[in-house]
Amino acid sequence: MEIRRTYHAFRWAAAALGMGVLLFLLASCLTQRIYIAQNAQEKAVFLGISPGMYLFFAAATAALFLLYKVWNRLSERTLFLMGTALYLAAGIYLIANVEPVLRADAKSVFDAALQFNRGDTSALDLGNYMATHPHQLGLMSLQRLWLALARIDGTASSAALGTRLLFAANWCYVIAINFLMWRLSRMWFQRETTAKCTIVLSFLFLPQFFFILFAYGLLPGLVCLLLALFFLTRYLRGEEERRWRYFVLTAVAAAAAVVIRNNYMIGVLAMIAVVFLNLLAERRPRDLALLLCLALTLLVPAKIVQPYYQWVSGKEVGDGMPMSLYVAMAMQEGSRGNGWYNAYSIRTYEEAGYDSQAADDAARKDIALRWKEFKSDPSYAAEFYLKKVQSTWCEPTFQSIWSGPLPDRDQETYTPLLRNIYGGGSAYHAIAAFCQAVVIWVLAFSAAALAVLMRGRGERFEGESPGRESAFLKRRPETLFPVIFLMGGFLFHILWEAKSQYVYVYIFVLILLAAYGLDEVGKWLERHRLSQNL
Repeated sequence: MEIRRTYHAFRWAAAALGMGVLLFLLASCLTQRIYIAQNAQEKAVFLGISPGMYLFFAAATAALFLLYKVWNRLSERTLFLMGTALYLAAGIYLIANVEPVLRADAKSVFDAALQFNRGDTSALDLGNYMATHPHQLGLMSLQRLWLALARIDGTASSAALGTRLLFAANWCYVIAINFLMWRLSRMWFQRETTAKCTIVLSFLFLPQFFFILFAYGLLPGLVCLLLALFFLTRYLRGEEERRWRYFVLTAVAAAAAVVIRNNYMIGVLAMIAVVFLNLLAERRPRDLALLLCLALTLLVPAKIVQPYYQWVSGKEVGDGMPMSLYVAMAMQEGSRGNGWYNAYSIRTYEEAGYDSQAADDAARKDIALRWKEFKSDPSYAAEFYLKKVQSTWCEPTFQSIWSGPLPDRDQETYTPLLRNIYGGGSAYHAIAAFCQAVVIWVLAFSAAALAVLMRGRGERFEGESPGRESAFLKRRPETLFPVIFLMGGFLFHILWEAKSQYVYVYIFVLILLAAYGLDEVGKWLERHRLSQNL
């Protein structure tokens, strides 16, 4: 009984904190819109919301519920295939009509992958990109695999082909992500109409489509994280004789997500929280073993990937740029915005002679000094972090378009429509307005879904024994994953470098809850109309 009470306490604490974050972000997105101009300056500008935008949001929401009845007449498979066909046509148009080049960190990782495949390991020399950022070795390994399979040799023409290959791979990742979201929704809620809402919201979430041109690990890492969540759900609900299989697959997929993109450690920690809740609810010793196994996956990049490259290159792979540099930079003002990149991290590392320990010492001193400033002026600290959080979470495209070709970086687009979008014209602003409406839907419907799920009532799943407690215990742990993941990302990016690009995954995964909330509201409206007609 005491364990059961502890389970209830943790469940309610997670839900209450998650609801707080959801409502804060919803209020922020209803009052602020961040605009980042389509140029290399990357300055976050606060625009606010005009009355006309509120009218647009209202009209878009009304249209959504009018279409709710339409898409529910289609089968799940038909709806998914329609979305895939639209994305295929749009993806071919997009990839074929932009110059196949990358920039900044994405280009550095891609160039290092080409070099390694030619036997050139100079990227690991002191001061070069991979030596400075060894956490990118996992992503580089994935790109090396794609390039090797396509026999890309590194010449200018083949490098362009390799870039298009990565864009095409990103399209495949997007479709895989949307497919996994559909299947997860079906498993969690066992309701066809909710699964259809998941499919619709996933394809309406346009930032993910525009990230096709951003070869930086966000998409393949999310595929692996969702695979891990899929296998974890099968583990929690599957037949007894198959649970060890899903145990192993969960750990492997989680490790792959962390290797490709270290930020997905937050997702693995959220899964650990889910398994912990399930351990309290069902008290299975095997859950404790899975907890430990998932915790070990967090060590894979440092304990396996980096030593492997040290072995094959014969060069020492050190710690690179210490994480404390990013934390210190995240506490500073800059031309882009509060906590945004201002070159402090790389400058301090270079001044320390690429000595990780010396750079860490310098960063810790700067953190201590900045913390004193915040303590001496709490109102300034509150304003600083409010603007930092809003500049990170209230940019509705999540820099997905900015991450593509930029005119002032000589990255060309070949059609008037794409030049308008990537040049920040009227098409860009129309897309941004629609994206903001979708983000507001996701946050609002997620809050509604969480409120419904936390009432402790709901439909039983197929195969479950009757009784509220059975549905209650088997349903809640995994359905809390999206808000636990969101809370982890929210807290992390308060401390870390601000960048809207980094937080899209936390909003996107909320679609699993938002679809349930949308479906509940849609059914309520249908019942209300029916009662009025009667």
